[in-house]
Amino acid sequence: MIFNIPYKDERVEGAIAFFASEHKKKTRENLCQTALYKYLAFFDFKSLEETGEPALGLTYQAMEMGPVPKEIYIEKKYTKSTFYFFEEKPFYKEGKQLIAIDIISYPVKKKIYLDYFSEYDLELMNKLIYFFAQSWVTAKIMSDASHAQKDGIKAWIKTWNNKPNGIINMADTFDNLEEKYLKNSASASEEHFYIYQKLHA
Repeated sequence: MIFNIPYKDERVEGAIAFFASEHKKKTRENLCQTALYKYLAFFDFKSLEETGEPALGLTYQAMEMGPVPKEIYIEKKYTKSTFYFFEEKPFYKEGKQLIAIDIISYPVKKKIYLDYFSEYDLELMNKLIYFFAQSWVTAKIMSDASHAQKDGIKAWIKTWNNKPNGIINMADTFDNLEEKYLKNSASASEEHFYIYQKLHA
């Protein structure tokens, strides 16, 4: 399902710039690509779970380390803007040369890239920074958090268990959605998403 997110490109670039800048501010380290994917996925799926709409509407693949945004990982979109760039860093492991990617944010006096976000968006983004931008929190720990049965990303768990590396259906965030809606037992976010997807089917 394709979500019609107003100012989607500006919001995705703004989210990347925010997470790269704030993560560096708190940890004194550049944000790595894997950690960025986790920030974006948690932002999208937690927003969907709480409001009935994803924050960014990116398309995610259910890969082993968690949800990976296809537009960035495969299509190489959003890898450069006026606020940040992706920097490749070669390293060696077991005699093989591999590439790590850090997201480098440009210093700006005014964070105009935040103009496209609501108060709810900003609160959620800051919560994610509060929880994950710690020196002891590795990309693997963030990945493990996305896999957790209780507070993890439910749609990733369902897709990974049924079709590893498949495209994640965001509707899998909710259980028995149609049944709940027809029985008038859906939550506000479930009801909003149910109507939204019917209108955009």
